[in-house]
Amino acid sequence: MTNFGIDCESAALSVAPLVLVLPVAWCVYCTAHCPSELLASKHKGVAMKRLMFGAVVVVIGLSAASAYANQYLIHGSSCFPTSTNPVIHGSYGVTVGTGSPAVDVICPLHTISTAPATATVTFQMNAWDRSSTDDVYCSLFVTNNSGATLSVLAVSTSGASIPEQSAATTTGGYANNQFFYIQCHIPAVDTLGGSYLNALYVTSSN
Repeated sequence: MTNFGIDCESAALSVAPLVLVLPVAWCVYCTAHCPSELLASKHKGVAMKRLMFGAVVVVIGLSAASAYANQYLIHGSSCFPTSTNPVIHGSYGVTVGTGSPAVDVICPLHTISTAPATATVTFQMNAWDRSSTDDVYCSLFVTNNSGATLSVLAVSTSGASIPEQSAATTTGGYANNQFFYIQCHIPAVDTLGGSYLNALYVTSSN
């Protein structure tokens, strides 16, 4: 689910009390409004099935209220070089011009939501690797408020290939007061052509 600025934690907390009240409300409603023959002993099986259906609805609602997933997409065209070496931006992402050396780029990422307390983070890179001697690779750096690096999630292509490659890694335990940024490496143009960093995906979920 793409994040559109919605505070998923607050939404879940606001729904949770309503979900907890539903079982009681269901029983009260059924006692007051269900036909008497439904509650009679010869129809207990039917009544139980309907009450169980109501319980299933409550469980589904509780699961929806407590789980969340935020996905952030960073297109390669938004990445900028860390040096004066030129790069080329386009619909396929970012690449290096002919005759230019390999280049490192920074790809902007706002602080991601990992509420409630900890979360699992998946980092995925899509890229075209045309180099026979180098790879396209990216690192998702996790830092604290002081800027100290707490951990790094790294992904890489696996050698030159005509089709687009996708690489991903997942880890857990991230807290809501941690920050993230992405740095990537793009090889120089090779005999197969230029390598492209196409897109990056960061997903946080519980």
